[in-house]
Amino acid sequence: MLRSTRSFVRTKSSLALVAAGLTVAVGCGSPATSVSIDSDASEQAAEASIAVVSAPEVAQPLDQLLVGTWLGQAVLDEGVLERKLEGKPEALQERMVVHAENFLSTEMAMEFHSDGTVESEVEMTPVGQRAIRDATVGQWRVTQIDADRLAVETAELGPDGSANITKRTFRFYPDRNAFVMTVPVSGDLEGCDAMIIFERQSAIANVAQQPAATQRK
Repeated sequence: MLRSTRSFVRTKSSLALVAAGLTVAVGCGSPATSVSIDSDASEQAAEASIAVVSAPEVAQPLDQLLVGTWLGQAVLDEGVLERKLEGKPEALQERMVVHAENFLSTEMAMEFHSDGTVESEVEMTPVGQRAIRDATVGQWRVTQIDADRLAVETAELGPDGSANITKRTFRFYPDRNAFVMTVPVSGDLEGCDAMIIFERQSAIANVAQQPAATQRK
């Protein structure tokens, strides 16, 4: 699957995202800002930025619905960012805007398999630099199901062969074809409701064949 996501990260869907179980550096010229993906730490951001009503009853539980291919893209509350920029020195404003643009350039593909394996690929393009890509393979398991919310723990192999354990919470839209993964950030983007919105793709093996996703608000 993840070979075919190259076309996804190059053509950009109309959604928004960051990385799964990865830490990506953002910034250009100045010291990089680390963006760590652990959505459990940012539950309040998701609650404030998107109102998701309880989903109607469905035949399949959320843990089964998660199996498949999902594409997402980073988003944040630009209104909050604009207010944070007010009154700041010009140099600081420019740095904050660069950090925001770097974050918003982040795109991600995740594929959950019924055998408990998960593949993910993430790409970010820092301002004025070449794209940064990374991919992981690991195991996933559901730790809690609560109405429209699914808590998932993944164990992905790092470069040194060690397992990186990451806990995330996915909050599903009522139609179950999209979910929000909040992204805790600090520094310039703190309080901007940073998150990734993922949309389900069909079972077509080649993700490049997928139509452009419809933007969700």
